[in-house]
Amino acid sequence: MKKSLIIVVLIASLMFLSSFVFAQSNITDSANNETSSNESVDISNETEVDDDTEKEVEVMDISHGARMRALQLQFQIMRRVLWGEAVIERLGNKTNVTTTELEGIVEELRLLGDEAGRIYNNETANVTVQHFIDIKKDAKALVKEFRKKARLLLSEGDKNALRLKFSEIDRAELKELHGQISEQRRLLNAERARRVLAASGAENEDILRKIKDGEISKREALEQLKTEIKIMKDEEKDRLKEKLREEENKRRELKDKIVSEFKEKRLERASDRLADRAVELRKKGAEKAGNVLEKNSEALRKRAEKVAEKREAIRDALKVRTANTSGRGDSE
Repeated sequence: MKKSLIIVVLIASLMFLSSFVFAQSNITDSANNETSSNESVDISNETEVDDDTEKEVEVMDISHGARMRALQLQFQIMRRVLWGEAVIERLGNKTNVTTTELEGIVEELRLLGDEAGRIYNNETANVTVQHFIDIKKDAKALVKEFRKKARLLLSEGDKNALRLKFSEIDRAELKELHGQISEQRRLLNAERARRVLAASGAENEDILRKIKDGEISKREALEQLKTEIKIMKDEEKDRLKEKLREEENKRRELKDKIVSEFKEKRLERASDRLADRAVELRKKGAEKAGNVLEKNSEALRKRAEKVAEKREAIRDALKVRTANTSGRGDSE
């Protein structure tokens, strides 16, 4: 493969990551399939991080990438809040149907949406990513729980009416978030392009301005960067290729480190987060929902303690095994 082509592939991997993952960053499937019987998420293991989320956090090494992901998450959660409110309104017209549990879930989702909008403020990169994954996992679990409960109460007629209703909902708030997401994506791509130009020793403020202002697409920007690369000497291309590979490797190493740290204390954090939301729900008058969360928090805390005990036992066993192996080696 020619040097220029390798460099272009590396640049494309940096600049196109944001839009590729954005298309996959829904908490569940689309709004038109909210009442489908097929679940699109698996939350059986609290400490696991799915492939889509791992891809999402790769752009969070840059502040604009972190803001974009936070806003995308907030956008998806708020869509579910709007859907939940439409479901509750529909069920409110029925007799002998209680929506208290569903209302509690929607309030929790609303709290998570607000939290997502704040996660990149005054935080380190590691904490921001960890916070992002925590919120996303919590939201997935709540959406799944809401759908499971609502499905038992909705008829096919209700589902059809809700699909029509949701298409008519005023989405002014979502439009504003969508605009903010687009802005952060442009700024992220401009920063990626700036780093590529800096690594190549070239300067092209016109390209950066056009990317920031949305005057050119990522593909058009890539074509202009390719033009810059073509006029470079072979040794310059070699240096640029090496720098781009180093940046890509650093980004992936940081992602792997953060994901590993996320798994270490996930259960403890999940318990604390449930307890915090229980307090917030009680402040809003949702006493019953708050009590349920408090019980769930206590159960999760006990589970976390058991897992921690098992980890410690495994570590102790490994220490003993290592010491025994070392002792046998010395005697020989």
